[in-house]
Amino acid sequence: MSTRSLFGALYQHAELIDQGYSDPGMELPESPDNRRIIDSLISNKIAWRPDIYGGVRLTKPVRELLDRHHQKERLRHLDADIGGRIDLIRRQMLMYINAVRSADRSDDIQMLLYSIREQVYELAELLKDNTRRLWYRVENDFMYVVSIEAKIAENNTAIEQAERLSEALTAINIEALYDDCGGDRQLRQLFAVVLQDAVSSARSELIDLLVRMRASLFKFQSLARNARNVRALQRFFQHQPGYRFDHLFENMHLPAPARLATPLLLAHTANVRNPNQEIMLSDMLQGLRRQPVTDEDVVAVAEDIDDAQMQTQLVARDATTAAARNFFADLLSAKTPEAQSQTASASIAAAPTGTSLEAWIYYIYGEYQGMNSELRNLFKLEWLGRFHEVYDGNFQSTDIRVCLNRPAN
Repeated sequence: MSTRSLFGALYQHAELIDQGYSDPGMELPESPDNRRIIDSLISNKIAWRPDIYGGVRLTKPVRELLDRHHQKERLRHLDADIGGRIDLIRRQMLMYINAVRSADRSDDIQMLLYSIREQVYELAELLKDNTRRLWYRVENDFMYVVSIEAKIAENNTAIEQAERLSEALTAINIEALYDDCGGDRQLRQLFAVVLQDAVSSARSELIDLLVRMRASLFKFQSLARNARNVRALQRFFQHQPGYRFDHLFENMHLPAPARLATPLLLAHTANVRNPNQEIMLSDMLQGLRRQPVTDEDVVAVAEDIDDAQMQTQLVARDATTAAARNFFADLLSAKTPEAQSQTASASIAAAPTGTSLEAWIYYIYGEYQGMNSELRNLFKLEWLGRFHEVYDGNFQSTDIRVCLNRPAN
C-alpha cells in the first residue's frame, strides 16, 4: 500500500471514518450502499473485521493517528498557551532523547533538560494562575461590573473558560509523555510528579469552581427575574396609575368552589425592621413562650421499692451470668468436635427460665469480651445472620456460634 493511496482513501472517505471514530464501539456503519467503500478501507488496512460475524472497525494505527489529531485540535482551540507549551515540551523531549543517544552532543543535554524543566514548571504555574484568577472573579461576585445583566454575562464567560480549561486538561496526556521519555529518570520525575500534581490540582479546583459559578449564575438569574417583574409592575402602573386590585380575585378564571372563598384580612403585620415596633413585638413573642412551672407546682412523689423484687432480679442476673460461664466451660470439657461448637439458639435451654434468645446472645458475647486475652484465644466467636436485602452494608445477626480454637496439626 502506497502513501498516496492511503491518504487518498482517508480523504475520500473521511466522513465514514469519522462516523466510525465517533462510534462507542469504533465500528463503521455498514449498508449495501457503502459495501464497496468498506472493502476499499479493509484492503488499504484502514479498517479490519475481527471475525466474520462482527462489525468493521478502524485499525489501531488509524485510531492512534485520529487520537493525536483530535488531541492537537482540542489543545489548539481550547487553550493556545497550554497547547503550545505541550507541543514545545514534546519537541524538546525528543531532541533531548536524541542528544542522550548521541555521543557527540553532550553539551546540548543539560541545556535541553533545563529548558524542559523550565517549560514544565511554567506550565504548572500557568495552570495555577488560571484557576487563581477564576477564583478571584467568583469570590468577588464579579464586582468590576455593576448591572445584573453584565454579571450574568461575565459569569457565563467564566464558566466557558473553566470548561475550556478543564477540557484542555483532559487533552494533556501525561501517560504518553511518560512513555515517550523512555527510561530517563529526570524526565519521568518531571512528568509523573510535577506535571501530574499540577494537572490534578487544577482539575480539582475547576470542579469546585464550576459548582460555585453555576450556583452564582442561578443567583444572578433569580435577581434578574425579580428585577424584570418589578419593572413590569412599574410600567403597568405608569400606564394605569389609578388601578386598584380590589376585584382581582373575582376577575380571575377560577372554578366555582374557589370563588366561594373570602380573603382573610390580617389585623396587623409586625415589621421586624421597624425599631418602633420592637417593644410590641417582644411582648407578642413573650406571650407565645411557654411559661415555666414554678417550684410550688412541682410535687415530689415517693416511690416504694420492693426489696424482694430487687433481690429476685439480681439473683436472676447472677444466674444468667453463671449459665454463660458454664457455656464456655462445657466447650472446654467437650471431647467430640460436634460438642466443641455451640450456638446460642441450640444452648438456650441452659439459660434460666424466661431468658430471651437476644438476651442470651448478649450474655454470651459479654462473657467472651470480659475474658483476658489468653483465655479469649481459646475460643472462636462468629456472628450468624444475613445482610439486608436493600441496605447490603447492614448485617442482621440472628445467632452466635462459639467453638474451640483447634491447634494446627
